[in-house]
Amino acid sequence: MHGLLLNQFRQFVVEAAGREAWLELTQVANTGTDAYQISGTYPDADLAALVAAAARRQGQPEAVLLEAFGRFLVPTLLRVYGSLLDPAWRTLDVIARTEETVHRAVRLRDPTASPPVLGARREGADVVLIDYASPRRLCPVAEGIARGLAEHFGERVEVTQPACMLRGDPRCAIRVRTLLSA
Repeated sequence: MHGLLLNQFRQFVVEAAGREAWLELTQVANTGTDAYQISGTYPDADLAALVAAAARRQGQPEAVLLEAFGRFLVPTLLRVYGSLLDPAWRTLDVIARTEETVHRAVRLRDPTASPPVLGARREGADVVLIDYASPRRLCPVAEGIARGLAEHFGERVEVTQPACMLRGDPRCAIRVRTLLSA
């Protein structure tokens, strides 16, 4: 697991519930650390344990927490990787090109990094379909990132999952459609 995600999950928890809540979660999750370096690599189990502990603490499903975390990630992702994006791109453009821009750069910078391989194809001017398959099964984070990108660009989107690993499918199909403004 890339340290950026764990570092940002820490920030997500601290902003929502305070530093003491974060320290409590790391103890409950038994991660062995409460500090994650952005450039580090950590066991996937750390994020899974932290998310499970946070969801129990807040009394909400893990998927809801992960989707909110995905939204939270967007400003940081744009700050770190925004220079790779064409300024003319909007939500669907960024999503459709994430694999060839951001994920490619992540892998080049850190050969041990393993972001999910995303297959994305446009299904028209207002729809992109993401093929997501990852043993981490963090598709709610991808949904949150799509929604967060739309918020960043001042757009409205509808995000659906006709197929989802969390429902027993072998992979996720995440459909993102831009909506006309009201």
